[in-house]
Amino acid sequence: MVSAGAVVRGFDDASAHQEAADACMFHFERKHVYSVKNNPMCGISFGQWWHLVRTQWRHFDWCYVPRVLFLTVLSLFNSLLGIVESILYPDAVIHRVELPTDPVFIIGHPRTGTTLLHNLLASDAANFYTCTTFCTGFPSCFLWFEAWGKRLFAGTIDPTRPMDSMPLHFDLPQEDECATMLLSRGASYYMPIYLMTREPAFRRFLDFSAADGGTADDEA
Repeated sequence: MVSAGAVVRGFDDASAHQEAADACMFHFERKHVYSVKNNPMCGISFGQWWHLVRTQWRHFDWCYVPRVLFLTVLSLFNSLLGIVESILYPDAVIHRVELPTDPVFIIGHPRTGTTLLHNLLASDAANFYTCTTFCTGFPSCFLWFEAWGKRLFAGTIDPTRPMDSMPLHFDLPQEDECATMLLSRGASYYMPIYLMTREPAFRRFLDFSAADGGTADDEA
C-alpha cells in the first residue's frame, strides 16, 4: 500500500519552499516512448512547432525523439494543408461568418464533470454548436480537410481517452483550448500535457495573473 504521505510528498513545506515543492510533488516515469497515438499536438503547423522546439528544447526528454520527429513531419504536412485552406477560405470569406452573441462557457476544475456537461449541451444540436475533436486538433485545415483527415488519421487515436476511459473519436465535442494551444505557439495552460515538469511556467495563462508571471503581452 502507498501511504498518503508518499503521494503528496513535499506538501507540508510548500508554503515555505514553494519552488522546491513544485519540483518534488510530481514524479514522472518514462512510458510509451515510441507511441505517437492520442497526441493533441498532431495538428500543429511547422511555424508554431518550430517555435516550441526552439524555445523549449532544453526541457525535452530526448528518449522521446521519435515523437519529436513524428510531429516535425506532421507539422510540415499541416502547413501545406493550411496553405490550401487559406486559398479555399480566404480571410474575406471567414470574416463574413456571423458569430453568435450569446456563447455559453463551461468553466470548472479538472475531474469535476465539465466534459460530461459539455457533451450533454452539445447533444442539443438545435440550440448549440461546438467544436469537434478533429476541428480543435487540426485548426489550420479542418474546413476542407476534415472528411479526408478523419480517415487518414483514424489510427492515431484510441476509442477511449487514456486518462479516464471516456469515449474518444474525431466527431465528439472538444475543448477549443486545444486549438488555442496549437495556434498560439503554446500560450496555454494545456502545455503541461507535454512539458509536465514545466507546469509552473504555464500557470500565467490561467488568468494572466502578474503573481504567476503574466504580462499584458500574454493577454494580448
